[in-house]
Amino acid sequence: MNIQNLLIKDSNLLKKLNKKLNCSLLNILMPILTYLGAPSFSIIVIIISFYKYSIYKNNLTFNLLTSILLSTLICYILKHLVNRIRPFLLIEDLNIKKIGIDDYSFPSGHTTLAFSIAICLCFSFSNFSIIFLTLATLVGLSRIYLGVHYPTDVFIGAFIGTVCPILICFL
Repeated sequence: MNIQNLLIKDSNLLKKLNKKLNCSLLNILMPILTYLGAPSFSIIVIIISFYKYSIYKNNLTFNLLTSILLSTLICYILKHLVNRIRPFLLIEDLNIKKIGIDDYSFPSGHTTLAFSIAICLCFSFSNFSIIFLTLATLVGLSRIYLGVHYPTDVFIGAFIGTVCPILICFL
């Protein structure tokens, strides 16, 4: 499969998900869920972990901070190397919601941050892993729902956000 076919399939999947999932309840929930991957949310998580759990959970704050920094750096570099234009600027008739975004879509920074946080929290609070991973996945889906990312943007963001904490926690 060449890159052009992948891009076409990516656009088609985005259109299907963006249009088929559209409903009034998700129009309210998805803009809220998307901010669980925002930089401001990650700062709040780090501060809470520092004050509440740094003594009790081995290096949670350090793991969160370094995982978030590493994954954000990788995401930033890829965004500026690839320069992929956001889908709502190229595809007509997407259901989009007004949210703050930067210039490029690949990879999804919100999804990257959400998975970095979720994976670190899974290592420290394994009983709640399904909740953390579900919320991170919903952040990724919200980015597609809002029309600001292609599915591959979200997939690669999830991959980066999963690998970085694993590397940090096990090295």
